[in-house]
Amino acid sequence: MAVGTIEEFALRYLLDNTRLVTMVFDGKLNVVEAGQGCTAVLGYPTEELIGRSIYEIVVVENDSDIPDLVEGEGFANEMIRVRTAFESDLSLFSSFHRVGDGSRAFLVGQAIQPGSLKNNEITMELHKKAFSLAKTGEELRRRNAYLELANQRIRESQVTDANTGLFKRNYLDRLLRAEWERAKRHNDDISFLLISVDGLRALRELQGSEAASRILRGVARVLEGRKRIFDGLGHFDTDSFYMILPHTGMQGASELAERLLVMLRDREVRIGDYPFRIYLSIGVSWYNLHQSPLKTFDELIHKAADSLMRAQMAGGNQVQVAEAGASTLRIVP
Repeated sequence: MAVGTIEEFALRYLLDNTRLVTMVFDGKLNVVEAGQGCTAVLGYPTEELIGRSIYEIVVVENDSDIPDLVEGEGFANEMIRVRTAFESDLSLFSSFHRVGDGSRAFLVGQAIQPGSLKNNEITMELHKKAFSLAKTGEELRRRNAYLELANQRIRESQVTDANTGLFKRNYLDRLLRAEWERAKRHNDDISFLLISVDGLRALRELQGSEAASRILRGVARVLEGRKRIFDGLGHFDTDSFYMILPHTGMQGASELAERLLVMLRDREVRIGDYPFRIYLSIGVSWYNLHQSPLKTFDELIHKAADSLMRAQMAGGNQVQVAEAGASTLRIVP
């Protein structure tokens, strides 16, 4: 059953009951819907009530009575007086209920003859049942919101890395494919960086995986601080990250890579008594529809991986830019 079904069922029950005076208000307590009982009991055609404020309908002794009456979530089992179309006042045994975020409220009442205990008992039972249904609908909405939040967290856990908070490797294809297709359509540039932290394997063997994870988290925060809002940033594999740079040519990507290298170069992190200096190896690749021979976005990754490998084999702590020409297709972890 849909979340709103029970609440809507309760509302229709109240509005269609000719013995009940039922009105639905907006957040400013103006009538937006009136039930059949408003005509049968009060003598008002429903269209004459639409737009009226609760202040125009309920009879109070002074101006402070209404705010006191409807303050907060609402009230139940109260005697109030309302104006009728017959220029008289009528006593209603009433309930007032504000729903959810306060954007809607309900006033439900039944005319009570003086001394009619039976009518009081019947009306109270009607109100209990109707508002029990409305509250059940509210509880279902809360549960649905909780489930949606839980599902969102599950979805996020599927695409984000728990250690760094960045996108996982399995989300790269979706991000890069979208930017690749956009660059092709608009004859725009797109660049791709693979960024590896040098020496993490040795650190992991000496100090354990948590020490390496701490370094990765720190580097991830620095990269996040340097990316533009439309850049893509993620955790590529054990010791490396990727950056997708839309609207960026080879020169711009190379300059960013050099800035990242300088920014982190020689930063020392103490892991217990072990000093670890942060150095990066960065591979850069680039694509433009009319100036690059690459045919697929996979080749953009492979080109950057080839460049990263050359940087590492040359000793690390440097940027290598992809060579022109077709990419040698190989499996990238």
